[in-house]
Amino acid sequence: MHKPHTTLFFFSFLCLAIILAASAGIAVQHPNQLQSKPTTDPYLTMTITVYQGTGCDCNPIPGVPVNATGRDTDHNDSNVTNDRGVCALHLQYGKTYRISVNASHFESVLLDIQTIDNQNLTFHLKPLKGDISTVSGLPAILATLFHALQKVRHIPS
Repeated sequence: MHKPHTTLFFFSFLCLAIILAASAGIAVQHPNQLQSKPTTDPYLTMTITVYQGTGCDCNPIPGVPVNATGRDTDHNDSNVTNDRGVCALHLQYGKTYRISVNASHFESVLLDIQTIDNQNLTFHLKPLKGDISTVSGLPAILATLFHALQKVRHIPS
């Protein structure tokens, strides 16, 4: 036969287990309920460094505009390089962007890239052909003088 003490003990044990589970933060979720995704930062930092020259003979270029235009997103970002030739862009994870680097007296650069994590990109820009203002070691006064002479029109006598 069934003793009332055993039933009461079992019922009390079951209630205590339910109370302990609830106080410990254990939640039972109905299988048909939608679970929300945990929130994470959808952006990463892409660090861009811009140099003039190659190898050991390269110098950072400050003041260079760098733009990232989203190809499969509406998100865009832009920045300008600092005195070390470095800037940061904040872009969305897993998206494709067109990176453009446009410095005066240098060839422009366009690069399509898919963002996968915090990345570092380095660009070594080529001087425009015939533009002596970017020649390493040339004093700025000579470059300015040469540009001024190029602009003077020859007037026939």
